[in-house]
Parts: sequence; C-alpha cells; structure tokens
Amino acid sequence: MKKKKQKKNLIFKIIAGIYSALFIVFMGVLLYLNIVPDKYMLPLSIVTILISILLVFLIIKKNIKTKIKWICVVFMCLLSIIYGIGTYYMYTTINFLGKLDNVTKQVEKYYVVVNNESDFKDENDLKNEEITVLNKKNDLDNEALDKLKKELSVTYNEVENLNDIESSLKDNNPIFVSSSLYNILCESMYEIDEYSEILYTIEVSKKVSKIENKKDVTNESFNIYISGADSSGTINSMARSDVNMVVTINPKTHKILLTSIPRDYYVTLHSFGAKDKLTHAGIYGINESVSTVEDLLGIEINYYAHVNFTTLINIVDVIGGIDVYSDYTFTTHGMGVKYTFYAGNNTLNGQKALAFARERKSFVDGDKQRVKNQQKVLSAILNKVANSTTILTNYSDLLNAVGSSFQTNMSQSEITALVKKQLNDMPSWTIENISLDGSGSNNVTYTYGNQLLYVMVPDGDSVYAAQTKIKEVMN
Repeated sequence: MKKKKQKKNLIFKIIAGIYSALFIVFMGVLLYLNIVPDKYMLPLSIVTILISILLVFLIIKKNIKTKIKWICVVFMCLLSIIYGIGTYYMYTTINFLGKLDNVTKQVEKYYVVVNNESDFKDENDLKNEEITVLNKKNDLDNEALDKLKKELSVTYNEVENLNDIESSLKDNNPIFVSSSLYNILCESMYEIDEYSEILYTIEVSKKVSKIENKKDVTNESFNIYISGADSSGTINSMARSDVNMVVTINPKTHKILLTSIPRDYYVTLHSFGAKDKLTHAGIYGINESVSTVEDLLGIEINYYAHVNFTTLINIVDVIGGIDVYSDYTFTTHGMGVKYTFYAGNNTLNGQKALAFARERKSFVDGDKQRVKNQQKVLSAILNKVANSTTILTNYSDLLNAVGSSFQTNMSQSEITALVKKQLNDMPSWTIENISLDGSGSNNVTYTYGNQLLYVMVPDGDSVYAAQTKIKEVMN
C-alpha cells in the first residue's frame, strides 16, 4: 500500500514538473514577444502564476486527497494545452518576424531565350554562338554578360531597342535579357512567351544597404513605401514595381493616408538623374525605388514593405479566395493564361486575383483603373483576413505563405510595439486614399534607351496636392 502511494506521489510530481516547465516556457516566450500591453500583462502574469502555484502545491502536498489531486491534474492538462497552443503561435510569429528584415542582397536573373522553332534545344547548342543583347547596360548587366561569356564562350550582337530584340528572336537567334526585360517582352505588344522558351539562366546579385530613417513608431508620424514587384518566388529578386504606394501613419491622431502612384509615372531616377518609368526603378533595387519616390513627393520614407506575385497568390489561396467587384467586363493580356472577369462580383483564387490586379490594357483609363483594381484586391484581402475564424484557422499557413515573399526594414521590436499600442489603446483609425494623376504619352526611358514606351507624365497639381496632404496627416 505504501509503495502504491509513493508511486502515485511520484506520478503527481512528474505531472507537476511537466506543467511547470510548459508554464515557464509560455511565460518566457510571451515576455520575449512583448506584444501584450502592460495593463493586461501584469494581471495576467499575477493570475496565472498564482493559479500555477496553487495547482502545483495541491498536487505535490502529501495530505491532500487523491480526488482533489486528480481534479488539479485535469486543470493542468487544460492549461497545458492553452500554453502549448499559445507558445506555438508566438514562436511562429517570432520566427516570421525574424525573417522579414534579414535580406542583405537582391538577385537579378538573366535568361538566354530561344525561338521554339530554332535549332537550339539545350545549353550545349549555345556554346560559341552569337547572342543578341540590348546595348543599354548597367553594372549588373555587364556582370551577367561576363559570366555568360565565361560559361558558354558566346559572343554578343548589340542592338538598339526592344523591337530589334524581338526581331532577332523571330529570326531564330538567341537573345540574352534580364528577367525584368523578359517580363516586358512577354506582355502585349510582344508576347514572346507564346513562341519561345528559356534555355539558360544566369544569376547575379547586388548588396542591399540599410535605410536608417527610423522613427519612434508609437509616437511619431512615419511613411512606409509599399512596393509590389512583378516577379515570383523569393523576395530578393530585383524586378519592376507594379504597385507603388506610400502609407503615411500618424499614431497620435490615428490617421492613415494611402497615396497610390501609377507604375508608369515618368520620374527622375534618384541615382542616375535621368527620366524613366517609376516601375523601372525597382530593377535597380528597393533602395532606388525608395529614393526616387522621396524625390518625387519631397518626403522622407522611413520604412518599406516589399512584396511580389507569390505573396499575393499564396495569401489569397490560403484564405480560400476573395470576392472582388469589377467595374467592367474585360479579358487579361500578356500573362500567359487569359482570364475573363465580368462587371459585378467575381470570386477569385490567387492566380486570378493577380491577373485582376495587373491588367491595364483593357481599360480606357489604363493605369488609373489598374490602381483602383489593386485597391479593390487589397481591400478584399483585408476584409477576409479580418474575419477572426480565417485568422485562427489559417494563422501559421498565412505566415508561411508570406514568409519567403515579404521583406521590410521595420524591425521586430517596431512591429510588436505598434501591435502592442493598438491592443492597449484600441483606437479607431481614419483611412484616406489619394492617387497621383497624369497624362499618357510615349517617351524614351533611361532603362531601355531610345525605345519609345508608354509613360504617364505627372500632373503638377496632383503631385503638389499629394505632398500637401501627406504633410497635413504627418503634422
């Protein structure tokens, strides 16, 4: 009988030890994450510590009835489940936040593209061949050209513009282009993806320097530049920026201003002092886009959020699709698979949401309507994610979906400080939207030389109005 009692006491002590370990881990992770406001954290800590001490005391105390001890065990099991789930979600969050600002370089891919009807079938067929390239080159272009020449012993035929590149490919000559240029050539009016394939790939990289315009995000107004790149896969690929938006946040007045800038806005690139489309700034890295937007609006950008096609596709698919209202019936152009959307409500998966947000050729207002559609997609995602059931049932999947295709220079401590302040104050935010305007034209760009491309010439009054509104919200 005595041995049986000792065995029971040992079991209770083991249970108490396991419970205590889980509780300590839970509290440690909770304190490290530092996301719960102090006014909740203090009473939560006191209550949970007292309950835990009481449960452990009752379960290891020798004179307590066995029935009471087993009741305590039940409570410990229930609390342990809560601690386990809570620790899992917090650890997932910490792991996610830790990956956001650790990108130290951006990668540019270059492709050797051949006509499907040519005799080039594999990389061996490319050796010692002449390959057509655009004569407008930057440092990364030259690095990629040197690398390809070393690997395949090729020679180069330089041409003046995109029309020459297209003509060379149609004549069954291989071409060598960056992924950004390839995406342009796959769109209307060229659509080379319909008769060609990528035969060889080169990668080169560029170091990303930190943007150090930090602010006290809980007390000072700040600007975030949101860049949506027209690329897939990991976020460290350099690509054109299809979405360009400045989010101005005033944490004291609880005002948010969303300023949308058309991708084809004809701006002066910061590092080169030459005119180009804003979307092309992304080809030279996120820092170039940030500096160029700063110059355009006369503001300081403190943070950026960099997303791409994969981000949008994964998020929409994880949350089970979105419902978006379309102003028009239209069919997409130059994106491989063609999708048709109808005026009214449309249920979209990730691929369709991306196509809906990218299309501009179908609209009289072109890029202006695309900006509106991008806002519709973003609003639909926010409305879907705001549903508590969606967040709880898809939380880890959402973080995994975003993990490799989202980048920001906002630190973990700054993000958690914002969340903590929101939970503490629970303010009602006022959100406003403005868009920069302009007129369509055809002009040369720094990136693609004397090739005439569609651009949007900024309307001075529109830019001034945006500058004034941003200052108003910040002050």
